[in-house]
Amino acid sequence: MKPVEIKKQEKGLEISWSDHQKTFANFGSVRKSCTCAVCKEIKVPLNDTMPFYERSITLQKMELVGNYAIEILWGDGHRSIVSFDRLRASTIEN
Repeated sequence: MKPVEIKKQEKGLEISWSDHQKTFANFGSVRKSCTCAVCKEIKVPLNDTMPFYERSITLQKMELVGNYAIEILWGDGHRSIVSFDRLRASTIEN
């Protein structure tokens, strides 16, 4: 499954998929789904009580990575590569 269009909204991403479904992924869910080594090794899970939480879920930049993922640069400087499968799993249908 591939996204046909990804639109940045105030609190997340609105995604139109190749199967004609539309979904919404809020930035918090996408960031929390990061599976990089740094995120997997953090002892305290990312949550909204942390003082830097808003920066950590602020999307600064987004670009495609091949035909399988997007790379997101977050407001706290972290980069996440999110596969389309993981992105779809982080969404709710509109």
